[in-house]
Amino acid sequence: MTADRPTGLPGRRAVLLGAAALGLTGCTEAPTESGSSPATRGVPSPSESNTPTPPATSTTATPPPPAGRVYPIAPNEPEPVAKEKAVRLVEATSAWAPGALDEAAVAGRLAAQGISAERAAAFTAATAPFRGGSSEATSGVIAVQYGGLTATSASLLVTFEQWTRDGSGAITRGGAGADVRLAKEGGEWQVTEVFAAVPPPAVSPAPALVTAVLTNSKIRLPPAAAADIAADNLRPRPMQALLDLARDYEIDVSIVFKPHPDNVFATDRLSDHTRRRAWDIWAVNGQSVIAASTPDALVDGFLRDAKDAGAYNIGGPRLLSGAGFFSDRTHRDHCHIAFNRDT
Repeated sequence: MTADRPTGLPGRRAVLLGAAALGLTGCTEAPTESGSSPATRGVPSPSESNTPTPPATSTTATPPPPAGRVYPIAPNEPEPVAKEKAVRLVEATSAWAPGALDEAAVAGRLAAQGISAERAAAFTAATAPFRGGSSEATSGVIAVQYGGLTATSASLLVTFEQWTRDGSGAITRGGAGADVRLAKEGGEWQVTEVFAAVPPPAVSPAPALVTAVLTNSKIRLPPAAAADIAADNLRPRPMQALLDLARDYEIDVSIVFKPHPDNVFATDRLSDHTRRRAWDIWAVNGQSVIAASTPDALVDGFLRDAKDAGAYNIGGPRLLSGAGFFSDRTHRDHCHIAFNRDT
């Protein structure tokens, strides 16, 4: 992980919607397909897109980060159009310029992306938890991964960081996530549903394992994942495995509990995320799982070490030999690490 961030500014791709984005157009947890990861460039590096722990929001009188580039979508993603549409929707509903918070303004930003008026209104209502009553907000997508993918349907899990300014000028840092569902309509991906995930409250007093994970500088968590850890929404064994693996790796987590779908996508099987015994990562040692520049040996070695740490169901961009490993198109952009014990 590089550390060349400007003093006082988070190192991620932030965007102030209403000014910058108006013109922008499940884990399967079971082996379905093997193959190598596609060559992918243009994905954000953790040094640009990652967020630090702890999960608690903070308030400051400092102005919010300036608007920046929107989250980039690699053209050779398994489904780049689906991912693009999911990300742009979240950007448009989690950030706004002064005077652009009301439902009509939000729906207008979605309509500018080609979303129908009926759906724009529905998505505006579904993402209301992202907004509250702040006068303006800046947000930056940290990670986006496939929560499930078939030939005609998709789940995209988007996690973001957000800075809001209230009427007094105070700035609060937080963040959340969304499960954005899409379907092929007329041969084109269209957003059909949005499920907002609002971070739950932290448990108090915090268990020792929770504190250890949240304060480990080598385990990097977006706000939604950090809040899930703080709420004790991960079983002790997978938390301990994170700590064990962090001895040898820098780990960029994407999803712990929510916004992952309750069931394994397109099935009636309960997800290991819902059972609070799985976590996903999008980067290892500062290198994105999907990036062509990331050595196969790095990701594969991490997955094998995760199995040694007790994982029983391990998904990634390539099918590794041995029991417990799987690969499919859903896992081209992240690794899924699950445990079969509830302790």
